[in-house]
Amino acid sequence: ADDDERRARNPEELHRMVADHLQPRGLTAGFGGMIALVDGMIHQLTERLEAARKPCPFTFTLMLGDNLYGSERPDDFVDKFERPYKVLLDAGVKFYAALGNHDDPNQRFYKPFNMNGERYYSFKAPQGSVRFFALDSNYMDKAQLDWLEKELAASDSEWKICFFHHPLYSSGDTHGSDTALREQLE
Repeated sequence: ADDDERRARNPEELHRMVADHLQPRGLTAGFGGMIALVDGMIHQLTERLEAARKPCPFTFTLMLGDNLYGSERPDDFVDKFERPYKVLLDAGVKFYAALGNHDDPNQRFYKPFNMNGERYYSFKAPQGSVRFFALDSNYMDKAQLDWLEKELAASDSEWKICFFHHPLYSSGDTHGSDTALREQLE
């Protein structure tokens, strides 16, 4: 379809078109936000995560910020991440985190978040021609924008996908679109 035809379609038609032509191969969801610490709720989450992987055994997932929410003592990393996502971690699923406004920037040193000590970074998906760019939307400075421009230009991946915490576009009433960030990135 040409660009004019795509623009004329409504969201449901576009979704059907994409669903008809694309087979999921990796990412099926992005996680972020507070995880309830009640054992029963963690058990329900574990069952849902196992069920979600059955039809599409994804190998990695993106974390879109507010990864631990609240205190970040060593026990919190276990209670808020390692225990709730144990079934995925045990299956070898890799997590790639972006920092949110409720995250301590030192999370970038937590090995299971695969940030390698960086506030922003990129990685190539294990399958397909996709490169992901994790950005720190809390502090979108010139150095990060310069890095992103250089990395995007250098990447030979067919798909280049940026992910970060603050939405460029949102219909949410409380946390709507981040228009200042949109101006920097578009």
